[in-house]
Amino acid sequence: MTRQELLNMDHLSIAEVTKFVHIHTEEGYIMTEWTEDKDIKEYSGSACYYMPIRDEYADYRIITVAEHEELMKQMEQAVEEESKRLEEENKLNG
Repeated sequence: MTRQELLNMDHLSIAEVTKFVHIHTEEGYIMTEWTEDKDIKEYSGSACYYMPIRDEYADYRIITVAEHEELMKQMEQAVEEESKRLEEENKLNG
């Protein structure tokens, strides 16, 4: 997405360019570049970002805090399951 598209997203309380691109979502919203086609273990989101000034950025989207909390639960569960699986593999191989 372009810098202008990023700055013009809905539900932003701060969208400014100074020494960085500073984005802050409105209360109740989170910004993320994670999408359903990516591994849930890679999920992350934040209400505030400071980014270097560029012409192009990853494709971010705005979600609600409730959606963020659900995705965080799914991510934590997937990471825990992966950790247990790796631990079991290590026991079998070690």
